[in-house]
Amino acid sequence: MCLDCGYNRRFFITNWDEKEDPALIEGQTEWIPKFQLEESGGHGSYRLRAKGYNAYEVGSFAEPAGIDEFKQMVDTRKEEIAHAQYTVVTDGTPYTTILIMGDIESFEE
Repeated sequence: MCLDCGYNRRFFITNWDEKEDPALIEGQTEWIPKFQLEESGGHGSYRLRAKGYNAYEVGSFAEPAGIDEFKQMVDTRKEEIAHAQYTVVTDGTPYTTILIMGDIESFEE
């Protein structure tokens, strides 16, 4: 996952159930995993840290509307959040980070 633009790429093995086939256990055939690629995001990313915790939650916005949903969630939970920021891709500037609460340096440490 790109922490700036939020682009996310994941690979999944789609045929795990075939690995447990009795014929494979007996060695009669060889299991070959089949992969599926899933791509999403590219609309921005977020970083969030709850009060009393050192770890950050990070994620991406699958759709542009996710940014508004994130801001609303932060507003409703602001008493329990120590740091919240999001990054968006804008014209003319590849990435713009918008700090909602906390300070930028707290994430960079």
